[in-house]
Amino acid sequence: MSTASEAEVQRLRAALADAIQLSGRSKRACERGLGLPTGYLTRILQGRVHLRFKIVLDMCTFLGIPPGAFIRTLFPTSAPSPQAARILQAIGFLHPQELQSAEASELVGHRP
Repeated sequence: MSTASEAEVQRLRAALADAIQLSGRSKRACERGLGLPTGYLTRILQGRVHLRFKIVLDMCTFLGIPPGAFIRTLFPTSAPSPQAARILQAIGFLHPQELQSAEASELVGHRP
């Protein structure tokens, strides 16, 4: 993983830790709620275990934070290149079941 990518993953880990703290829940309560083993979140947040996108989605949902809003807060959108816009539009049409909310549609730049 590149240094820039690793820095972004570390920023994501820190944001998840902050979200847990700001929610008033303990890491252990989150682990129980997500069915994770004791200490697993600590290992993820310290970078000893790879952070998986599923954990981000599950944690956001558990904390009552819309995952798209969480991601947009950390990675605000900028205008995609024409090629990226075409790809994102095609993904939105190819995976309509994946886009179950206006928020998810907005995340890929596709309006239902």
